[in-house]
Amino acid sequence: RLAPTLAPPAPAEAEPPEPVRREPPIPPLNLRPAANAAEVGRGARKSAPEPMHVVLTILAEPGKRFLGLEILRVAHELGLRYSKQGVLDGYPGGEAKGKPTFSVANLVEPGVFPPEGIEALKTPGLLLFMRLPGAQEPLAALDFMLAQARRLAAKLDGTLCDDKRVRIGPDGLAKLRQQVGEFEHRLRVPESV
Repeated sequence: RLAPTLAPPAPAEAEPPEPVRREPPIPPLNLRPAANAAEVGRGARKSAPEPMHVVLTILAEPGKRFLGLEILRVAHELGLRYSKQGVLDGYPGGEAKGKPTFSVANLVEPGVFPPEGIEALKTPGLLLFMRLPGAQEPLAALDFMLAQARRLAAKLDGTLCDDKRVRIGPDGLAKLRQQVGEFEHRLRVPESV
């Protein structure tokens, strides 16, 4: 007589295996103490700060306009250079070498000074802008831009204003200088995480 065949036992509910946790590999240590300290310092620092933009405006007196030919004449006197983009660029020493420290655009869109229509150009103001870090150290770049902005405003009989087109006085200039100084400090001494 044949023994009854038994069905194989049903598999027990298997628990899913726990995921294997892998530790990140430990970087090899350079046995020179100074090198190790530099590696630790590098890992604990943030990347460079976000770029800073400085914007000023020069406004004509209410009801008046700056004329295109007058803008170009004054720009030439101040050593500003006409760029391929149709704006005026400020270089230290007036030499168009490397990147400009700041640029001057027409306050009216598209912001350019078109050579073919410069005689007819009339604008209520100028926009001066600079991206930091740039061609010079931040505070030196700000001082250069401010000096040129003051001269431009004086020669065109305009008013130097902030990015919101509000007249900028000593307090506003001091605040701007402080912001740029703090930015320059962050560039030199990146913050710890």
